[in-house]
Amino acid sequence: RDMTINRSSVFDPTTAQQDLIDTLKHPSEPLRIAVTGVLGKLDGKQAQKAVAEVALSGDQSPALRVAAFAALADSIRQFGSYLDADMMQKVVQVAFGEPNLELRTAASQAPGAINLKPDQVAELLVGGK
Repeated sequence: RDMTINRSSVFDPTTAQQDLIDTLKHPSEPLRIAVTGVLGKLDGKQAQKAVAEVALSGDQSPALRVAAFAALADSIRQFGSYLDADMMQKVVQVAFGEPNLELRTAASQAPGAINLKPDQVAELLVGGK
């Protein structure tokens, strides 16, 4: 993770991107949490989408989903959003409709990272109904 943050010239983590994404299926939750953090530091649609899929998956634990939403927000702040409108709509719906307050709060970081205007948020919310 630190090598990714520091943009190490010795190691290019984008070469390991697919292996990192595949690791999101590993049974070790602490490992998957760490991997979402690394993927959130990579500039690319594939990495950002993989993190968003974990964050949005109801099959994952709340702890992993919170970590993934935080990594997604970091990625969006750093590189801009690579999410398509459908996926961003799902994130906004979690941010506004998730019963678990911790997940709802974590999800709200992603749309906040791209500074959606109130009318854009409303459009995403209404579009999902």
